[in-house]
Amino acid sequence: DEAGVLDNFNNDYPVDQPTFYKLLRDQGGYHTMTTGKDDLTKATRMGTTVHYKGCPQCKDGDGLFHQEELGFSDGMRHSGKMDVVYTPEPAEMYGYYLRNQTLPHGITAWDSHRACFGKGDKSLCRNDTFYGELYEDNWVASNAVKLLNRAPKDKPWFLHVSFPGPHSPFLVTADMHNSVSNGQ
Repeated sequence: DEAGVLDNFNNDYPVDQPTFYKLLRDQGGYHTMTTGKDDLTKATRMGTTVHYKGCPQCKDGDGLFHQEELGFSDGMRHSGKMDVVYTPEPAEMYGYYLRNQTLPHGITAWDSHRACFGKGDKSLCRNDTFYGELYEDNWVASNAVKLLNRAPKDKPWFLHVSFPGPHSPFLVTADMHNSVSNGQ
């Protein structure tokens, strides 16, 4: 493959190779933004497996790892679906968000989300109480609005929104659960 990324499983996009976003930003003068599922730094799990080598300002879950090199002026990058729960503790933005939310039955949304993906205590998988704001696609949409609100008003902008939703709904909200027969 000419891009240097052989598959969608364990690669990082080569940061020395220009991206569409970088060309828009550096040659077109655009403010480039991204949010949603990000596979551009999948091998290093957004820097967490290399302790953010080359990104001294990066912190756990901030999504900044190689953001500048990939061509983004701003972003709210995170892993998608299964990659969110790869580790026992959150390591990226969506996981941290879930860990900071408590569901009606007293457990964190992180523990419920992880359990629904077959990680951890299966009894914690509670689709019947997972509310809409926690659903990954809804969270991505909310972040897209935040990015648009903070985009500069004096230059053109480009926003890449990558919804994890094209995949099967591994975890559904209470409304989704209740909208079908017997919650199946």
